[in-house]
Amino acid sequence: MGAQCGQCGVPKMIGKTHVWRDGCIVDNASGLANFCIYEVFNHNTFVEEMGKHIGFTLDPIIYNATVHASYNVIRNMLEPHPVLARLALSAPFYRLAERQICGIFKAIGAGSIELCEHSKCAHARARIADPFNLTQCLAITAGALQAIDGTRYSYEMVKEGDRAEVDFVPLPAETAREETYERLGITGFTPQRLPAAAPFNSCPKCGVPKVVGELLSFDLPHGVITKRDGGGRVILGGVASFNAMFRELEKELGDSVDHISSEIEKESTRRNLADAGLAGKAWDEAELRDHLALYGTGMLQAMEQDGDELSLEVANVYVPSLVAGRLAGIWENWHQEESAYDFSLENNALSMTIHPKT
Repeated sequence: MGAQCGQCGVPKMIGKTHVWRDGCIVDNASGLANFCIYEVFNHNTFVEEMGKHIGFTLDPIIYNATVHASYNVIRNMLEPHPVLARLALSAPFYRLAERQICGIFKAIGAGSIELCEHSKCAHARARIADPFNLTQCLAITAGALQAIDGTRYSYEMVKEGDRAEVDFVPLPAETAREETYERLGITGFTPQRLPAAAPFNSCPKCGVPKVVGELLSFDLPHGVITKRDGGGRVILGGVASFNAMFRELEKELGDSVDHISSEIEKESTRRNLADAGLAGKAWDEAELRDHLALYGTGMLQAMEQDGDELSLEVANVYVPSLVAGRLAGIWENWHQEESAYDFSLENNALSMTIHPKT
């Protein structure tokens, strides 16, 4: 039996473990918002540009936040089935569990990650090909190893290039309790139920919204997801790791992190729409609501035009500056002019106004 739905092409694992509801992509077991569809260009541009603003690489923040996120995603999938989890993570069955976990990495578009050696709590070796971001692929591997054997791992790159080989070794006990790592622990988000939130039409075989398979092409052997229209690479990114990174960045930049990150996202969104041949595209309320909900970035509740000013209300927003930046980029691409905008978040509800820059 294939790993992808025979009708829509989406990996079966996604349909079995997640549901699109209330503007989020929700883990069935925990009820937490888990993923969002995110352009790899946007992700890597954010990492590069934010690093320039703070004056040092984001890699340590990304690594620690993503280790937490990977660990929690795996544990959340296992916790509802404690007996099976104990069996799956015990010798010799943990090798089978590792193969399943590597399949999850491919399904979310992280790249091809293979655990070719693993002596529990002692050493592991992985081969990584086609990573969307090498630091994050190292981190999700380390987080998965921690979920399997409870050990925090560091790594040493054995070979880089088209296919990286990486050795993972246990961290010393004092390093494993490092303050930054503990501070970057994941805070989960359970989306609010929204009575007016209309569900997408689902694939009759796997239950995933039909439009996911229409929008995205899944190259499962290589762990690569691309948009069918234009070919841009995307990932199913962990919203909790984004949230943890932003909390840490606020320690460096204060409240300015929201403005800086929304501006970076705005420019990336404009670029993506222009490259897709959509310059000047107008959006009505229903289309924008579907776009945000499909990507797992929130549920549009209101969209009102008053003169030159557009007001938006979006519920179940977990990473507000990225959503605000995306909306500003959509507005600027639509009107083909620069914008000024303000946004705020209360109880995970984003309120935003956009108008022409004067």
